[in-house]
Amino acid sequence: MDTEIRVLIADDEQIARETMRDYLPWAEMGMQTPICVENGALALDYLCHDKIDIFIMDIRMPIMDGMALLEEITRRNIDVLIIVLSAYDQFEYAQKAISSRKVFEYVLKPIRRGNFCTLLQKAAAAVRSKRAESSPDSQALYDEVRKNYNGFLMQGHTAEGIALVRQKLEALPEPWSDWEGKKRFLIALYTDTQLEAVKQSTKNGQPACLPMNGLVQFEASHTDAELWQTFVSTVEELQPYLQPATAEASKASAVIEHCLRAIDAHYMERTFSLNWLAEEMKLNPNYLSTRFKKETGVGFVRYVNQLRVWRAQQLLRDMRYRAGEVAGMVGFDNPQYFTRIFKEMTGIVPSEYRSRICPHDDET
Repeated sequence: MDTEIRVLIADDEQIARETMRDYLPWAEMGMQTPICVENGALALDYLCHDKIDIFIMDIRMPIMDGMALLEEITRRNIDVLIIVLSAYDQFEYAQKAISSRKVFEYVLKPIRRGNFCTLLQKAAAAVRSKRAESSPDSQALYDEVRKNYNGFLMQGHTAEGIALVRQKLEALPEPWSDWEGKKRFLIALYTDTQLEAVKQSTKNGQPACLPMNGLVQFEASHTDAELWQTFVSTVEELQPYLQPATAEASKASAVIEHCLRAIDAHYMERTFSLNWLAEEMKLNPNYLSTRFKKETGVGFVRYVNQLRVWRAQQLLRDMRYRAGEVAGMVGFDNPQYFTRIFKEMTGIVPSEYRSRICPHDDET
């Protein structure tokens, strides 16, 4: 288990955040090099989808300021230790921030390197102390549950997988027993289910037009009951596509098994195509296309686009990337074509998908 402490810095002044990142002895203090963002909205996205231990934030930032961000962190019950930075003339804001039970310390700018390092070491000690109070095997337990769940998926036993998760989830120690931890955990299991459904349905000759709007539903869940119901309903929706291939089907699909492995390895490359794959396999493209459709029940392009949209959904959660960039990152040359395919498979365009799961994004 990685014991390094993860740090996030949010400050709209580039020099300030890069100076902290590049000129403080993070490794010596047992911390990873910090992630740096320039506004509160980006910071909230990281806090919601990654496990951050220490969050250093300026009190005044564009798009979402520090006070609004603190309110969101409190509302979402995000488990993170917060250090607030502010200039002298922002002390009124700082006083309000200090009243938050989430704030570990308030620091007045300009920052003095020696004093700040001492504060960071105190913060790191607090994080390690909290970790020590929980089970030392929490990460291992989380990984074990996910591994066992995926084992049930591969056998098509989703009911048993759901029962396993329900049994273990309430017993998971910190940091996985907090609400945001549960959410990240269940989203990870859902995306595992989605990918396994794509693979199994294709091997079994079922059309690979799977429901793909689960992440939108997760972001609309605000209580434990809603979160759990979303997980169960989205997984059950994928159940018809989770039937393992028979031995007979597998025996007849040696060529297609090679295709599927190649697609998994290359589908995000813009140059990847049926012609490329046919040349790599020394087969006629028309023959390969016909055989792929016959054995899987879905066209080659449809299958590849399914995987690309699945990956795009994950990337759109990261507000560092614009929708046009995501199109290229998942293998689409044309952003308009990407938008059309995304809407066809999910029911909404990429920008709407992002606005639902990242409500503070201001992308136009």
